[in-house]
Amino acid sequence: QKLLDPNGPVPQALSDAIRAAVAQADRDTTDRFERQAVISSGADTLSAAGLDAESDALLKAELGRSASPYYQMIELAVNARKRGDSAGALDWYEKAYAAAQGPATRLQWGVRYVMALTELAPAQQERVDQALARVIDDLDPAPETFYGRNRVVLQKLSLTLQDWNSAHAHDGIVGNAAEHWVAVVVAIKDQMDLALNIALGSSVQIAMLVTPLLVLLSFLVGPHPMALVFNGYEVAALLAAGVMALLVTLGPRSTWRQGAALLGVYAAFGVVIELA
Repeated sequence: QKLLDPNGPVPQALSDAIRAAVAQADRDTTDRFERQAVISSGADTLSAAGLDAESDALLKAELGRSASPYYQMIELAVNARKRGDSAGALDWYEKAYAAAQGPATRLQWGVRYVMALTELAPAQQERVDQALARVIDDLDPAPETFYGRNRVVLQKLSLTLQDWNSAHAHDGIVGNAAEHWVAVVVAIKDQMDLALNIALGSSVQIAMLVTPLLVLLSFLVGPHPMALVFNGYEVAALLAAGVMALLVTLGPRSTWRQGAALLGVYAAFGVVIELA
């Protein structure tokens, strides 16, 4: 009957049989790793039978004892999405990503979260930007990160972002993500000249084009002109950034010490400017 009418109600006798079978499997399965598959199958079956509340209850009860609760969280997100609860679905997607363990799993769960945001809350640009930045920051800078299943996941993310930006309303976010991703990929392939050109080119573009252009536009569209005036801390930060970039790019080779120095200077800027 369900095959003939997928949206039709399940007969009461079948619903009762599904409830009983799932409850029995829940009681009989004690190994926490076996329960991972059993509870997932039981929740899917309950949901397919239209017993969404009971599916949610089963999954939530398992969160505290599951070896990998982020799998149950993803299923809770799918259930919420199925019943039209976009906010609830995004909340569970975000929790699943936060709880995920392992580089490959975090990448896949992070991409699912970003894709869900673009589909369920496409207007929340800042939230998409923050989630995408987290996914990029989580990428393990190793060759295997960009092969196999991870590569497929990243390609899917790229296509999703292109669809989301089809009207060119989010060029900044999509462009920045693409820039960072390409810079990491080419650096791993030992194409350091190209990686540096991409990384430094973005900064030069902001400093030499975007900032002066915003100052000029402020005379036309702003309530008052924007003054291009930096305080002492900001001037020091710009000078230090220029010196560090020069030191890193002068030599023919880069080392982990230079990377650590760059990260240290970046962290110092953040602390000093925040305290200032």
